[in-house]
Amino acid sequence: MSSASLSPLSAPLAAAGRRAAWIAPRAPRQAGDAVVHFADSDDFLLGEAPYDFGLYVIAATQLGVAGPDLVRLVRRRSAAPIAALVASADAPAFLESLAQGADLVLPPDLPDTQLEAALAALLRRCAMAPEGRPAPLGWTLENLSQSLRGPLGELIALSEAEWRLMCCFATTGDGRATRQQLCESLWGDDADERDNALHATLYRLRKHIEQATHQAAPIRSVARVGYEFRAPLLRA
Repeated sequence: MSSASLSPLSAPLAAAGRRAAWIAPRAPRQAGDAVVHFADSDDFLLGEAPYDFGLYVIAATQLGVAGPDLVRLVRRRSAAPIAALVASADAPAFLESLAQGADLVLPPDLPDTQLEAALAALLRRCAMAPEGRPAPLGWTLENLSQSLRGPLGELIALSEAEWRLMCCFATTGDGRATRQQLCESLWGDDADERDNALHATLYRLRKHIEQATHQAAPIRSVARVGYEFRAPLLRA
């Protein structure tokens, strides 16, 4: 796994598959702070926080999980834009990549200028709200019922541990909390060396939210910090 520095704008780009290796030195500035290249799907799936990238470029042909299947796995956990690299003659992979959630299909031999224009346009388009449609609503913590209300009005009854974690995210101001803050919200001052327990509790919270809302939970790990709730979060 390797990275290339780019001008900081948004979030890093993940390039999965050996045929996507050329993305690293050629990606547009809109891709964010870095391009992280994964040799194949196994390298990607076993990496740290694979669903936290702001843009994905996935080669259709690679070792491990096939490209279209990797597109499907990423789409189940992330709303970030996905570009698939598919050879012009591979019509089945072209159709399957789109069916599994790719936003754009590109040939692997695309010239530099066209690659930059295509990925920049994809980032720009996905960042825009659809015309005539209201912006997505935020999430709300309902104090009386100890529940989380989703952006479409779904009411999710939280366990005591889940409630404490969500309250911790809500009180930080920017939705970002350190591991220590989250551990103390669960176990008080006796919170040392509880990273595994914290990870397990957050995993259960993510799954609970996803099962109730049928969308990816906006909880992401933040390197060298802790975790973040990446959506508007209010208390009522």
